[in-house]
Amino acid sequence: MLAPTESISPANAALLQKLGVLKVNMGRVRGVAWSPDSKTLAIGTEWAVQLWDVSTGKLQTTLQGATDQVYQLAWSPDGHLLAAGVSDKTTHVWDMQSHTLLQTLPGTDSVVFSVAWSPSGDRLAVGNSDGVVQVWERANWSKAGSWNDPSTPGQFHSGRFHTAAYTVGWSPDGQLLAATRYDGYLRVWNASSGKLLHLLPTSSQPNGLSWSPDGHILALSSDDGTIQFWDTASYQNTRTLNAKEQGEWAFAIPWSPDGRLLACSRDGGSMQVWDTQAGKELQSLSEQTSIWTAAWSPDNQRIASGSDDGTVVFWGIH
Repeated sequence: MLAPTESISPANAALLQKLGVLKVNMGRVRGVAWSPDSKTLAIGTEWAVQLWDVSTGKLQTTLQGATDQVYQLAWSPDGHLLAAGVSDKTTHVWDMQSHTLLQTLPGTDSVVFSVAWSPSGDRLAVGNSDGVVQVWERANWSKAGSWNDPSTPGQFHSGRFHTAAYTVGWSPDGQLLAATRYDGYLRVWNASSGKLLHLLPTSSQPNGLSWSPDGHILALSSDDGTIQFWDTASYQNTRTLNAKEQGEWAFAIPWSPDGRLLACSRDGGSMQVWDTQAGKELQSLSEQTSIWTAAWSPDNQRIASGSDDGTVVFWGIH
């Protein structure tokens, strides 16, 4: 496991290289998430959640409780809790000090695809495969909301999960909550009232979303391989990053901590890194097969990509 020598920036992103590979060997890796201190990576596989030391590449522990495909993972901002969406129709929450299962939250009798903590860490949003978005209060694990707007007449009503809320995400100020839905729309709600504020049409079946660190841009990835940038002042689509030569569905789209770069994982096994201001692709990394998940470390030293081939690759500057 190579140690990164500097932070990732637009000036050196073209020099990104593989720092190491974790051979998890527990089926498909559909979720990766960094601890707030960037020292530990949580990995979600077909039947487990594991914690790995990123400096040594050694397995720390396997968390008990998840026995089915794990999808998205999320650490609470204080690093005390880890949440996981699981295909057994529940959300698991572990205590990260004792590494014990703290809560198993009921879903909506559908696969739990996505989880996201509010910036303050007091609420947890959950996206289900039937399109319902649930919001849970951390203080007593009561349900603060369950939002299921009527399915819209979008053009993407096909497949097993044709209304799935595949990704949920809070705005940096915690006032808004967004979710992609497979019917072909990006939804934005008032996070307190649950009022639907914006219903944005997408170019294809939408997958990932992520707010820029300053909250000015809401990025969206889709099955056509594009990444749309929505200006959050006007909610207009101001830029579309299009990589036709890559083809492939686009999934996770994590921002760098400073908002200058954006990574994109793809079904065909590549991961791109974009300059967000210039709209220019700086690097395309290929080491795995289908890459459904990727995460940028909070210290801006590494990008982790998880693949259906059962591996996690660390990328950085060395």
